[in-house]
Amino acid sequence: MKKMKFLFSTIISALCLTSCVDYGYGKDRSKFSDTIDKAWQDYGIDAYLNESGNTPEMFKKAYDRMMPLYGENQQIKGDNYNKALTAETRTGKYVGKCDADGVVSWKGIPFAKAPIKDLRFKAPQKLDDSDKVYEAYYFGHSSVQEKSIDELAGFYPQGEDCLNINLWNSAFDKNQKKPIMVWIHGGAYVQGGAVSPEYEGTRFVKNNPEVIYASFDYRTDMLGFINLSEVPGGEKYKESANLGLLDEVAALQWLKENAAAFGGDPDRITIFGESAGGGSCSALTIMPQAKGLFKRAIIQSGSSGYLLRTKEKTLEHTRKILEITGCKTVDDLLELTASDIEKVATIYGKSGPTAYTLPYLDGITLPLDIRAALDGNVRDGLEILSGTTKDEYEHWTHISGDPSINYKNMSAAMEKFANHLNSYELGRYNEFVKNLKKEQEDRGEPVSNYRCLVDQIGYLSFHAPCRYEARAHLDNGGKVYQYYFTEPSGGEFMHYTDPDTGVVRDYGAYHGFELIFEFANLELDQLTCSEEEAYHFGKIMQKFWVNFALSGDPSIKAGQIEGVDPIKWDAYDYESHAVMDLNHEECKIIEDPLKDNIDLMGDIYWSKLR
Repeated sequence: MKKMKFLFSTIISALCLTSCVDYGYGKDRSKFSDTIDKAWQDYGIDAYLNESGNTPEMFKKAYDRMMPLYGENQQIKGDNYNKALTAETRTGKYVGKCDADGVVSWKGIPFAKAPIKDLRFKAPQKLDDSDKVYEAYYFGHSSVQEKSIDELAGFYPQGEDCLNINLWNSAFDKNQKKPIMVWIHGGAYVQGGAVSPEYEGTRFVKNNPEVIYASFDYRTDMLGFINLSEVPGGEKYKESANLGLLDEVAALQWLKENAAAFGGDPDRITIFGESAGGGSCSALTIMPQAKGLFKRAIIQSGSSGYLLRTKEKTLEHTRKILEITGCKTVDDLLELTASDIEKVATIYGKSGPTAYTLPYLDGITLPLDIRAALDGNVRDGLEILSGTTKDEYEHWTHISGDPSINYKNMSAAMEKFANHLNSYELGRYNEFVKNLKKEQEDRGEPVSNYRCLVDQIGYLSFHAPCRYEARAHLDNGGKVYQYYFTEPSGGEFMHYTDPDTGVVRDYGAYHGFELIFEFANLELDQLTCSEEEAYHFGKIMQKFWVNFALSGDPSIKAGQIEGVDPIKWDAYDYESHAVMDLNHEECKIIEDPLKDNIDLMGDIYWSKLR
């Protein structure tokens, strides 16, 4: 056993060191590395990784999938390059690649200065003008992050120089002025990246040649979201708690400035994202720095209504980082290498407080009062499409590896939540729980406390914030479209044994399952329908999104998809509560099935989820 643990530590350490491009001051190790290594052992990280399914064998499979994508873009000297595939921007000339179907891609283009050395923990800096020529063949580095088989981007080479953008155009013509759809990746603000295979844009633009698709990376975890205000030296880093969001603003600023070079229209930019990407889209709609950078937003399973991390929680996170590293000042934190930071992210993932590295309402980047901002007219002029998946929180059952552990954590979270309710709120909460159990009975299922907890957290974390934002936008005269994704997952590995009833359950329409249809990058072992049906459903879903980006109305018109009749998508309002039910059998408008429970619980989470 000791030999196995030593082997595991050796493999993980080697992977950390070889997959991170290090800009810590030119060293693989710092004077804090020994302290971090001791924390790794003290917190039992080897066992933690094994228990969560992140074994050396699974790591190798992930590397084998991601490393063939890797390459480093080089400067091109001389005149021997393809001018027809070259986008001439203010910051350089970038030569793309054209595939057999004529889809042109540009990958790994810097949109801001690399936030390395003295720029670590600083807001993104604008690039200098340049007429140099560069390859744009390969994705840039993923942000420095914990490796997890749930987020494959972490197995692509990581580095602090991660501020890069990628674009796909079905047929490159600089005079086209196509709308641009900009994807913001998820990963709980601690992981993920644009290189993830599920976000690859070739099929998306091939199916939808009327738009350009773009994606980018931003700083995650402690490099993107750390409050340094009470760390000695932190007075120079007032924006450090929301750097990831400021990176997103910088990407949109660069794109708006250079859109025409890729055949895009800078005045028709739509942002869309899921999970932390959806939360980012929502946050961008209320950030003054992002005003005017986009016209529309598609917010998937994310909400600024969930960005309720208090100052004390941000400082708790910071104190934990200092404890793990042994650092005492910002200058100390600047000494850490990228390899150190990747290890710290892994240790924190096991040992840190449950408040994730979420954006913080600091009054600088984000308003101090999110509810007042949403109830005000902060989103004036923006058009919104948003929604959730039916079984959001089953995703955490899926990635926990052990539902009994998830059961314990959910029970503790909801007990803590209920303890903060007054008698009136507790009465509403109890009625809410009763409704959820009745819904199980109506479906012919044995009543499961575990499933009830999954549904409770799904409502409070995703469904309720989504609808509250929609209603706030509606109250201020805005138009908003809502969806409810109900397509179930299935397959050999997509089920678990309910720890309460012993019944075998599927993960259903779990958090993020819509993405394989949205980008037509299918994971065939997760489908309950045929491959042909899945691609067909994906085309319908994509067309909804693209139509919204084109005109602000997602409805599908006659002739847009072969064999598909027109599908009218009614805007959400208080009379109809219209939401689009998305699944492969039929996409149709229904009355919001979540309405009654959201009416019961909609306001409570604002003051209690802190």
